Amino acid sequence: MFGADIAEGTVSLETVRSKIVDNELPTNTGSRKVYDRISNEIRKTYGKSNTTPLPTECETAAERVERLLPNEQQLSAEPQDSDSEYVAPCTSNHMFTEKDVGMVTKLCMHIISRGPVSEMRINEELCKLSAGRSLLGKFTMHQLKNRINYEQGSF
Repeated sequence: MFGADIAEGTVSLETVRSKIVDNELPTNTGSRKVYDRISNEIRKTYGKSNTTPLPTECETAAERVERLLPNEQQLSAEPQDSDSEYVAPCTSNHMFTEKDVGMVTKLCMHIISRGPVSEMRINEELCKLSAGRSLLGKFTMHQLKNRINYEQGSF
């Protein structure tokens, strides 16, 4: 029934479905299972020519160590800023001064003590007073939200 398809080396699920409609045995088996069996038969007949061959070049252990470990030339060379993928962390450990922390804690006490920490709630609370508006101008919303979350955790 599928001899010509196997000989050609090509078969589609639609072809299998159309050919097994009239035949009782493959219909009971299912079109997908028949398709898988035919595909398997094609692979056996034509070999595994569709697979990509593995590289034949082998790296010795010494070559691998040499490639992975930096040599003297690499160690003596100074890294250039443009080549570096590393970005130095912020040198400021205290982004918020004690006065800022006190102001955020005082103005956002309702948010810290209960309820979700959302940008909308933070904006509403800080916009009520001029000190809060100055905090909004001094820090980003992300920084303020992180600080309030931190204060909420220590509350």
